[in-house]
Amino acid sequence: MSEKKFYSKHIFVFPFRYQKKEKGKRKFTYPDLKEIKEHIASEFWEEFEFKHKIYDNYHTYNEFVYFFPQVRDVLNLKDTDEDKILNVLQYQYRKTEGLTPEYEIHIKNSEGENEIYTLEIEDVTLNFYPNGIGMFVFHLKNNKYPYIDAILIINDYGRRIFPQYLGNYHDFVDAPKGSFLTDKIVIRNISTGFGTLIEEDFSYYNDLDRLNMQAFRLPKYIGMLLGSAFYSDTGQQTKYRITPILDDRMFTVSFYLNSAWMGFLSKWNKTSGTYAYKTDKTWYQYIFIDGKEPSVKNKEWLQKQLEEHTYARWLEGGQLYGMSRYSFVFLGSDEWFHRNVLDKHISTLYFQMVLLVLLQRAYLVYFGGEVARLANILEHTEDLEDYVDEINRLYLDYIKFINRIYFREASPQEQGIELYEMMQEKIRIKRDVDDLDREIGDLNEYVERYQERRLTRLAAKYLPVTLLAGILGMNTINGLKWNLKNPEFWPTVFGILNILIVGYTIWILGRQFITKKL
Repeated sequence: MSEKKFYSKHIFVFPFRYQKKEKGKRKFTYPDLKEIKEHIASEFWEEFEFKHKIYDNYHTYNEFVYFFPQVRDVLNLKDTDEDKILNVLQYQYRKTEGLTPEYEIHIKNSEGENEIYTLEIEDVTLNFYPNGIGMFVFHLKNNKYPYIDAILIINDYGRRIFPQYLGNYHDFVDAPKGSFLTDKIVIRNISTGFGTLIEEDFSYYNDLDRLNMQAFRLPKYIGMLLGSAFYSDTGQQTKYRITPILDDRMFTVSFYLNSAWMGFLSKWNKTSGTYAYKTDKTWYQYIFIDGKEPSVKNKEWLQKQLEEHTYARWLEGGQLYGMSRYSFVFLGSDEWFHRNVLDKHISTLYFQMVLLVLLQRAYLVYFGGEVARLANILEHTEDLEDYVDEINRLYLDYIKFINRIYFREASPQEQGIELYEMMQEKIRIKRDVDDLDREIGDLNEYVERYQERRLTRLAAKYLPVTLLAGILGMNTINGLKWNLKNPEFWPTVFGILNILIVGYTIWILGRQFITKKL
């Protein structure tokens, strides 16, 4: 039976932080991957292991050869643990046999009625990385809605995980629902520990008592799939706390085939000497995931943004790519190569590239938070001894990140080099790495100076005793052979010792006085 024709595909990526509250400790810790593995519900999640598979309808060859070897390790595209540079736990959600899981996006229209967009769930994947970083991913297929208006709505409303703002009085959640927040998201035909139907209407954000205690709660369509160790529908404390790394949106990867629109955007205007896509508001909406209208009201700014955020190498071949801080989108003419080859490239090769850049972004946010936390501690404490090891460990983790995850190039392929470089630029990876490198360097330098001062004070503390021992041990020069059995030398020895102690005390008090003045 031939596969049902689709119009678009959508991948929603939720980068998150997972933490654990240890008994008797004030701060959250990052559990190791072995512990996480013990609490993943195996009846719903199946651990994924990369295997070299080459047969008629599916193969992993392209993913394997597209990336450099060190990148394959990070993306879990290596079928051996030998010399693996980054441990990753990766899972796929088990489908219920005989049922097609669906992702429903309910949106209130201007008349207050619900419009429903139903997409097929092709896959749900879950990755855990060291240092409390994770990625939860929906892979969705659109078999029903061919027009661009529907694609824009699906991308904008389907990616939300909590309200960006709240209204007033009795309008707390209704206000954002009138702007960009979906009325509810429903997942059908999928088994969880909470039942087979998931419905999230964001009513949690109308309950002020709960909201004042905890401002963010995982949406049910993520939490119920993660399981009871990570999510509680009753408000009880869970084993692990999940928080978003970015903002109220999941990162969006979109693949859309529309020959008419592609043909229009690739037209060359002889008068202006430019392509149509450079001034097209709808193309702007597609890149920047604006569901209702472009979020820019300046023609010059719009054109500048479109030129900077569009990858148009294959424009006249019927392909356009767009990138922003929260999206990677593709538009192509509806032809065999795009539908059967590029579709798989987007959902595997380019999706893996997006995942790598998001992982880099997640680690930068993690390191930035740790630097800010430790800098605040250093500002309010004089004794760094309890934090030296922690700062040194953070510096080591950062060095590992630079060498193992932050790659300047991910692929030897020409287009892969260009797309990866553009993705890193739009998500501001290099700029943030440069800033973080300076901040962590300053923090590490501060600790090194502290340790040097501590060693200096330690040496000075024992200087009198050391010097006295040296004096008493001088027996190589004639006339300086001290002997404790000769009491006539004792006054001289203790006199020298008293002078050293008094001088040392004055020096210490003087340094303390100067330090306080500074």
